[in-house]
Amino acid sequence: MVAPKPQVFIRTGNKRLFRRDEFDMPYVPDFYRGCVGFIYGSARKAKADSGFLAMGFVVSVPGTLRPLNRSLYFVTCNHVLDVFRRDVVVRFNTRTGCDSLSFAKNSFIRKKLLDIAVAPFKLPSGFPIVHIGTETFIKSADLYDRSIGAGDDVFMVSRVVLETVRYKQRNIAMLRFGNIALVPQAEEDFYLVEMRSIAGHSGSPVFVYSVPSVLGSRRKDELDFAPMFLGINRGHLRDYEQIVDLRSKKAHPRLVAETNLAMSQVVPAWYIDSVLNENALKSRRLECETLGPLPEIIED
Repeated sequence: MVAPKPQVFIRTGNKRLFRRDEFDMPYVPDFYRGCVGFIYGSARKAKADSGFLAMGFVVSVPGTLRPLNRSLYFVTCNHVLDVFRRDVVVRFNTRTGCDSLSFAKNSFIRKKLLDIAVAPFKLPSGFPIVHIGTETFIKSADLYDRSIGAGDDVFMVSRVVLETVRYKQRNIAMLRFGNIALVPQAEEDFYLVEMRSIAGHSGSPVFVYSVPSVLGSRRKDELDFAPMFLGINRGHLRDYEQIVDLRSKKAHPRLVAETNLAMSQVVPAWYIDSVLNENALKSRRLECETLGPLPEIIED
């Protein structure tokens, strides 16, 4: 008689979101693919899916006075904006297809050292509102509290990056799966993640999810969690090798070959959260909240 395979349930609070066999890939709900936008050099290129440049995604921040009133922001990597002169064109899915929105380059708050760019915006009617809530952001304390570290599984929301592939009807996002190789510590500010992919995914959101340890469960049931936002992919690490003449065995004095280590740098979510909570953005949110009277609260 064959013993049944053990089951692991991913929980948020007391709700089971989805089930997976212990050593199988998880099923990831489709809404995770809906938070991203494709970035192009112009509206014409966006319509033809020509010259795709990078990714970005929508983040929402709950209001301080009215938590249900959420402010939306488009987040991408700072280095992506360097190729633009004025406007940044982002293509989002709509209910009937896809359409592009223009962001003024100077509307972004840019952090060069962290490679983060954030712009407030409002979705027009007809666009499905799919966003990453800041409540799902991994905080630095979570690395200890939730036992998150090397080996934990992650997935990145991105797209197929091939010159011959065109997505004209809708943004079609795919998932790349990987593992945390190193958490931020000492002089290393970013996560290093074995993403098993190549360059071309700058600005893609990365999520971490709860799985068993190879040595048995390291989390109590109440510490299991649904996928949470780990950070933004800023690019893959590169290395260089000298070009050697096979006959003479001598290295070329000037030329080298670039290699991709298939390892990504992921900017932690808590850095994005710090940008979203800078005074300029916080005061703007509070101003919008206080435009109308708050409902009266009747104490019990």
